[in-house]
Amino acid sequence: MYQSTIYRPNGKLSAPMRLVTMKPTSVIIMDTHPIIRMSIEVLLQKNSELQIVLKTDDYRITIDYLRTRPVDLIIMDIDLPGTDGFTFLKRVMLPTY
Repeated sequence: MYQSTIYRPNGKLSAPMRLVTMKPTSVIIMDTHPIIRMSIEVLLQKNSELQIVLKTDDYRITIDYLRTRPVDLIIMDIDLPGTDGFTFLKRVMLPTY
């Protein structure tokens, strides 16, 4: 946990303040093309507030993952083998998938 000193507009010091650390945003990358997955991963790794939890080309692997733990963001291809992105989203948005 970090501490920081806050200066008030009048120039006086306020009491030390503890900064709250937030958990990173969990991200799934789901795309059929390995180069696209890798490119997205490289871009996202530049932001320490994002944590890639799964990279896959198979929507079924993503569904299995989502059954066991929540995720904050899914970056995905619209054209997936065996389904399309819209059907996938409808499926995972249901209370029981």
